[in-house]
Amino acid sequence: MFFFVISSERSGSNLITKVMDAHPDCCGPSPLHMIRVFSRNLFRYGDLQLDDNWSALIQDVADLTHAQLGKWQTGIDAGDLLNDVQQRDLKSIIEYIYLREATAQGKQHVVIKENRMHSMLPYILATFPDTRFVYLVRDPRDMALSWKMSPNHPGGVQKAVDIWSEDQTHGLEVHGYLKSLNRILMMRYEDLVRTPETQTKRLCEFLGLPAAPEMLNFHQNRLTRENAERLKDWRNLGQPLMSHNTEKYKAGLTEVEVRYIESTCAPLMEALGYPLDYSQSDEDFAEPLAEIEAKSVPEPEVLSVSEQAIREKRLAVIYRIIARKNYHFFE
Repeated sequence: MFFFVISSERSGSNLITKVMDAHPDCCGPSPLHMIRVFSRNLFRYGDLQLDDNWSALIQDVADLTHAQLGKWQTGIDAGDLLNDVQQRDLKSIIEYIYLREATAQGKQHVVIKENRMHSMLPYILATFPDTRFVYLVRDPRDMALSWKMSPNHPGGVQKAVDIWSEDQTHGLEVHGYLKSLNRILMMRYEDLVRTPETQTKRLCEFLGLPAAPEMLNFHQNRLTRENAERLKDWRNLGQPLMSHNTEKYKAGLTEVEVRYIESTCAPLMEALGYPLDYSQSDEDFAEPLAEIEAKSVPEPEVLSVSEQAIREKRLAVIYRIIARKNYHFFE
């Protein structure tokens, strides 16, 4: 069975994936983001029944796995895919890559985290019709602070709010589609870190898995520790769940930043159970926020040479894929 995580960036999606990965029968490898890349660009390869087109797709998939951000237990090359994937379609490639990793870890189920998962819903539902989704939300004020402080997320609070609002709007739509079918579980990041035993039991029950206390020891996994050291944005994955990692915005954001977030996100925040700190008014905080962000750009953390090389290698592969023009719809 394949499970998918729907969540905004900087909202705990990697955390919940690693918590699930610590289950004895669930494999949650570090994000490859291959579904987003290839489902959106599959048309660029033309008819996959033609050998040249199929080989081109296989090579690009292999190159992306070699340029992935995190480490996996298994490795994939183009020869493996050409020899072992029998059906010439993207689904077969996805299943082969993820199930190979799961099998290497002695597990049967796979959880996949990718950014903007809601945008891939038509493809996922068509390809994995029996799958289930975990929809993880986080207080937009803490998400915005995390985004603002990350070296890999430019744009400041305003950009973070745009992303959070769009993701929750679509996430709630997806929740509406799938809730009555028992295909989606909504969780709050704050509940996960404050009451982890309760939330992991709830998660296991929804996924049809036996409860597993070892899920809270996710940080002891060798690959998880190595990946926590590999990227700055993942460093907290090498630590136990931090129950105090909430409401940090109260010290980390200015009043104008908080008011801007609340005035923009109020309906969604109230729907998701996040109380506002300030009463709503007609005052527009966009201009004062823009002035703040223009004058006081936080000093970004400097990436290590190794991490910068990892990210540049991955981007080079993605740019090459997007530049492909091997397709003709009408001859």
